[in-house]
Amino acid sequence: MNPCRACTTALLIAATTLPACAAHRAPQFETASQTPDEPRRPDGVAVDLESALPSAQPTGFTRDGLVPLQEPVDDSHAMQPVRVFFRAVSNEDVETMSSVLANDAQQLPMGTGSGMRVDRHWETRFRKFDYAVGGGELPYRESMVETYRFEDLAEPLPGRPLRPISMTAQDVLIRVPVTRTRYGIDRVFGEEMLFLLRRQGRQFEIHTIHEDFVAP
Repeated sequence: MNPCRACTTALLIAATTLPACAAHRAPQFETASQTPDEPRRPDGVAVDLESALPSAQPTGFTRDGLVPLQEPVDDSHAMQPVRVFFRAVSNEDVETMSSVLANDAQQLPMGTGSGMRVDRHWETRFRKFDYAVGGGELPYRESMVETYRFEDLAEPLPGRPLRPISMTAQDVLIRVPVTRTRYGIDRVFGEEMLFLLRRQGRQFEIHTIHEDFVAP
């Protein structure tokens, strides 16, 4: 037989027998005519429980390891409680005043001396003086107001108030020079008032008020 013809014959035999062999060896898979009704369940995964973070601090050191830091004090909103306070005074409105006071906020004299809860202190002043006679005019000008952070008062400097003992690193101190201390013949405000404001979330509350005024 011609060698070329023998090779061609062998290739034809292989071509006709290969599909049958391949089909015989093909793997068999189970099939379904419709999807099952049971809900699908994902594969199980390992879950690492998160450790509780320590409380946030105003400052930290590298030697302390992981120290969550409080966000820097934004004092742009610190004046708002003071505005509300003076509007409440001009309307003799203790309820509105209380909305910007911290729990047990204290009214204190300048320097040393015992204090009194702010709301009770002003209830007493409203009984003695007529603050509504001012016609809603506020007794200060915002252009004269001074705002201090904790670090601003680290050292006593001329023209600056002393840092209150109760002031913390996240507090703000606002000095309000009073431009109208009398209504008629009655002295109803001190020459200036110091407001110590404490941050509550992103807002501030009045924590203490210092004033050089003693009601007669």
